Amino acid sequence: FHLEPGKAICQGRLLDFSRELENLSPEELLAVLEGSMQTVLSFVEADVDIGPLWDTAKKATQLHVRVAQSMVLDGAIAFLQQVGAQRHPLIKQALAQWHEAQRIEAEEEVQGFGVGRSEERRRKARRTLRDLLSSNSEVQGATLKAVRDKIDEFGYASSSVPFELWQNADDAVAQLERLARDPTDAIALGFVAIQSKTDLLFCHWGRLINEFQRPGGRNCRDDGFDRDMVNMLVPAISDKGDLAERGGPVVTGKFGLGFKSTFLVSDAPEILSGNVDFVARGGIYPDRLTDKQREDLRRELEFFAPNQARRGTIIRLPLRSDARTN
Repeated sequence: FHLEPGKAICQGRLLDFSRELENLSPEELLAVLEGSMQTVLSFVEADVDIGPLWDTAKKATQLHVRVAQSMVLDGAIAFLQQVGAQRHPLIKQALAQWHEAQRIEAEEEVQGFGVGRSEERRRKARRTLRDLLSSNSEVQGATLKAVRDKIDEFGYASSSVPFELWQNADDAVAQLERLARDPTDAIALGFVAIQSKTDLLFCHWGRLINEFQRPGGRNCRDDGFDRDMVNMLVPAISDKGDLAERGGPVVTGKFGLGFKSTFLVSDAPEILSGNVDFVARGGIYPDRLTDKQREDLRRELEFFAPNQARRGTIIRLPLRSDARTN
């Protein structure tokens, strides 16, 4: 730091701490960045309030869930009809609003009008459906039953849940190589399954949910790695065949449909994977975990692998009463 007539010049050198910071959570990374910024501002004696900036940055850590919520709503329209959930009157009403918006949009296109009226109807239908799926227990029960009925049609049973999640874990380890990550630690840590009277816990250290690129590494959006949350909750199909055709790793199971088997034993599976955390409501809709839920799961990962907790994925299945007896 030195002074010249009429101005102050601050010269510094940036250091690469990417490896040291790789295992930190987004919240911890923000704290490091905020502390660094405060130090710089204090050093140059700048009176700047950076509070609003960090508030915005903290909200960005929830982006995965918010994007998935929006994408789930888009896919939920056809999916809810596919599984027969439109029999519920409130869901039927929300879907009717959506179809009305589609009809108006078609009229506007034919007549050469703008899409203002149909777009507003579409937003209203999305809000209605979002509110129902996120907070209406009656609707959540109806969609969950419809999802379970559909899973039964595919021949899944509650006893297959551990195997299905092991397949997903095995795939996630194989996909680390696609991201140019070393799978040695993930292979050594393996797959953890724990049963208690009230829940099941499953952990692995493969590719994180929605992880499509490591810093400076290959971008795997084309492989669908950024759509994991949506694939887990909405479609009964997988991107795995396409991935294999593009020269990706050989993977084991049907990621989306396999995960859905968890709803046979649990009403609201809880997932923590890196900076992604959510509870699946009604068999279809992702909502953020509470602070306590998130910290409880993080502590479990730290217990199994203290140095690799941020690279772990944990799924907790609070058991339904009938699943506990079975």
